[in-house]
Amino acid sequence: MTITQHHLRKPVSVRSSALNPQCVPQPSPEARSTVRRPFCANGQPAGSVRSSGVVSGKLLDPQPDWEQYCFEFLIERVLQNQHAGIREQLLPLQALSAEAAKQQGKDRRERKIVSNLLRSFVSELAASMVQEESIFPILLQLELAYIGESPGPGYPKRVRATLDALSTQHRVHLRKLDMICQRAGCLSAPSEPASPGRDLSERLEILHRTLLNLYSIENKVLFARAAQMEAEIFC
Repeated sequence: MTITQHHLRKPVSVRSSALNPQCVPQPSPEARSTVRRPFCANGQPAGSVRSSGVVSGKLLDPQPDWEQYCFEFLIERVLQNQHAGIREQLLPLQALSAEAAKQQGKDRRERKIVSNLLRSFVSELAASMVQEESIFPILLQLELAYIGESPGPGYPKRVRATLDALSTQHRVHLRKLDMICQRAGCLSAPSEPASPGRDLSERLEILHRTLLNLYSIENKVLFARAAQMEAEIFC
């Protein structure tokens, strides 16, 4: 990926009515208190989409061209859409999995295994999101330095090694979730009537799509662009 001039032009506000209101994030208290605002890039409305990408062999939902937006917009969108959405999904997923594991039947042992695997996965995923959120302010300061603004004291910081580790975690998470989905039967055509097991499969599919979209934004745009900025700043 190449950082071009369109990433650096001062745009209309990200809260412009030209953007889809559902996609426009509001600044977090942390962002207000710890960072100055970078210039966002002027681009197409959030409603315009490019062709679906592919991550881990799966088709993504149609995505806006995230390359058009600055870190502040992308990070706030990740926090409010993906991270918040994922956290809302995790407790119901665990509850459904535990309920399915209690049901009698010849596959009860397998349901218990799935429940244990999912419990471990949820813990790992929650910890990973906390780690991501701890580096988002660093990415904002890195972008400020890159465009010639004055970052906060002690910034910019090198973050490439952390981003590489997070990208590796993302690949591991997708492999683990793929395996859980396979064992839960959510990747085959559902045939059983409404039940905790059927609901669990459907919710796992939703979580899978959410993670694919999240990791596409983070790995292909946020992390890739930050790595290039760091390389140019510290060269």
